[in-house]
Amino acid sequence: MLGVATVLSWINIVVGGIFLFVQLLGSVMIPDGSAMIVPILLSGAIILHSYASMQLRKSIVNPNIPLSSQTPIGIRFIGFLAMIAGIIFISSSVWSLQNTAEIVKQAKLPDMAQLPKGFKIENFFKFFAVVFILISVSIILNVLLNFSLLRWYLFSKKQENN
Repeated sequence: MLGVATVLSWINIVVGGIFLFVQLLGSVMIPDGSAMIVPILLSGAIILHSYASMQLRKSIVNPNIPLSSQTPIGIRFIGFLAMIAGIIFISSSVWSLQNTAEIVKQAKLPDMAQLPKGFKIENFFKFFAVVFILISVSIILNVLLNFSLLRWYLFSKKQENN
């Protein structure tokens, strides 16, 4: 369980960093950048939760390194924000899969004549929706695993003190 949580944390740090970079770039480019505050906070929550879970992992692997008193609170609170981000990502991806034809009709796409023969833009949108579903599952699974690891860690520390 610890190994899976570690791998997912690293993946989520990288993916969350990419999301955060793109959203910060988007907030600079659009006229009302304040509309990007919530997506930026949710992407930041993914990164912060993954970092806090790496600290938890370090304390579990090496009991001589105590967990900061703020880290359990961070794992719980920021974990809920990261889970909300994962739920939003997965729900919008499922919606995109269900309504791909409508999205393609409404999107302002560049000239399709330059694309290779047989390329279907619908398949492109569906591919990215599936990728986002996988990312969302990674985020949600990481949060749930780290909630369990934190509960186990705190229980074992309590037993150690008694």
